[in-house]
Amino acid sequence: MSKRYKLAVISIGEHVQRNVLPVFSRIDSLELSGVFSRNSVLLNEIAQVYNLKVYKSVDELLNDKSIDIVYIASPNKYHHIYSMQAVKAKKHVFCEKPLALEKREFEALLANAEKENVKIFEGFMFAYHEQYKRLLDLLKDDKIGKVFSIYARFGFPHLKRDNIRYSKKLGGGAYFDAAGYPIKLINMLMRKKPNNIASNLFQESDYEVDTGGSCLLNYDDGLNAFLDWGFGRAYKNEVEIWASNAVVRLNRFFSKPETLDTVIKIQYSDGTLYEEKIAGMNHFVAMYQEYVNCLEDGEKYQNYLETLMLHQNVYFDILDVSKHNLVFKSYNKLMESR
Repeated sequence: MSKRYKLAVISIGEHVQRNVLPVFSRIDSLELSGVFSRNSVLLNEIAQVYNLKVYKSVDELLNDKSIDIVYIASPNKYHHIYSMQAVKAKKHVFCEKPLALEKREFEALLANAEKENVKIFEGFMFAYHEQYKRLLDLLKDDKIGKVFSIYARFGFPHLKRDNIRYSKKLGGGAYFDAAGYPIKLINMLMRKKPNNIASNLFQESDYEVDTGGSCLLNYDDGLNAFLDWGFGRAYKNEVEIWASNAVVRLNRFFSKPETLDTVIKIQYSDGTLYEEKIAGMNHFVAMYQEYVNCLEDGEKYQNYLETLMLHQNVYFDILDVSKHNLVFKSYNKLMESR
């Protein structure tokens, strides 16, 4: 019988309440045991609903020797801080993206995790959905042919101005929120660094953080990836693969509810259109189950870690290039100037 891991949560925002806390009970090897939040009213409400231990501080949580895993859902600024504290307390870490806001922070976290013999994970749930797995199968199919370009977009309308995504001091911005998804996808598909990076960030003049961006990545053998993300635009959540014999389109790729069935559309060069339905599933359940599997299988974790390290390197390389190409101009003013 597999070990049962006790897990405690730091921070309980809307996403955690809706997508995270309800799924832990569906994983036999996990036991949701405790929670900490600075919002004492919400903290007590959640603790009562799930019958959890209430911690008065992060230190109290980390000093609880019965806790095996710390789930970190705080604002981005604190991801690295809490992850490092958890690692030094010899706890495994499940952290929402991004694990860190700087490359040196990730490298320090990785070194300390290895030193303390604990494991770290960054949450990208789309990679555990059957839709992604089916995409991998299709790209190996000779019928699709040679892949020349991958186009991925993820963005949505502006949220309320007081949302933490718009706070510079809390590590907000479209890059740290939305860009990670298409970048993670291309790193998982390519499994190597690009030869060249052209990238930029876009910041609307009345916001203190970047609100969008894009990048072009060039790989060997003529393969290119164009990634586009942002706030304040019509909802886009899609991937398109342009190959020698077909165009493959996948909608609602990065984020989707459990009940949603998705469709993969393949338009072949001869005009034939093939559609494949992918049944809805909870990719959060699949992700956390795989994390538990990695805790118990060293080889599986090593494979995960190699992908994580590649992603972090490319992610911060793109960010470095983007910072030198930051455009300050509101969309409306841009249109008026034409």
